[in-house]
Amino acid sequence: MNARVADKQTASDLESARAAQKAAEIDHYLARIAHQRERYATAYRRCDDSARREAADGMVAAATMFERDGKTVPSRLKKAAETIKIAVFLLDPKAPA
Repeated sequence: MNARVADKQTASDLESARAAQKAAEIDHYLARIAHQRERYATAYRRCDDSARREAADGMVAAATMFERDGKTVPSRLKKAAETIKIAVFLLDPKAPA
C-alpha cells in the first residue's frame, strides 16, 4: 500500500517538475523574443535597403504567427525568436547579438 502512495507522489512530483520546466522554457523564449524584437527595431531603423526591409517585415510577420502558435505549442516560441534573429541579420549582418 505504501508503495502505491509513493508511486502516486512520485508521479505527482514529476508532473509538477515538468510543468515548472515548461513554464520556465516559455518565459525564457518570451524574453528571447522581446530581445530580438528590440534588435530588429534598431536594425530596421538603420537599414536603407527597401527590399531588405520588406523581406524582414515578412519574416517578422511569420514570427508573429509562430508566437501565436506558441500559446498552444511552446516549441514554436523558439522558432519565433530564431526567425526574428534571422530578420535582424538580413537587415544588418554586423548587428550585435
